[in-house]
Parts: sequence; C-alpha cells; structure tokens
Amino acid sequence: MTGSVPQHNWLHMSRRYLPPVIPVLAIILMPFLPFVNAPGLWLGLPKMMVWAAFWTICLTPAMAWSQRLMERDGMDDSQ
Repeated sequence: MTGSVPQHNWLHMSRRYLPPVIPVLAIILMPFLPFVNAPGLWLGLPKMMVWAAFWTICLTPAMAWSQRLMERDGMDDSQ
C-alpha cells in the first residue's frame, strides 16, 4: 500500500515556495523595522509607502519564479 502513496521530498517542495518568502517577510515586518517606521520621506513619499510599494512590486517576479519552478517540477493545476 505504501507504493501507491507518492513520497514527497520536503526540501524539494519548499524550494518551490521559497522565492516569495523574502518579499512577504519584508511586508509583514515593515511596522517593526525602525528605519522604515520613522518620520521622513523617501522619494517624496512616506517611508512605509515606498517600502510596501517596492516589496509588492518585487513579489510579482518572485511568484512568477515560484510558478516556473512548479511547472518545471511537473506540478500542474489541471490534473
């Protein structure tokens, strides 16, 4: 019966989901970072707004990279 259950390598699986982790952590930790959560402007906008916009923009290529890793490893949603 163990032959019918696919065995997953957790290290291999986690590699697929790793690219978006850095932008997501940067957005989640934003209020706790003293250099971001301080009065002042970056590029004429509040620091937190620039920080959130930058990491939100970085999240899109990270998710695309994660999608390509899943497609390369044969994970397809149409199964």
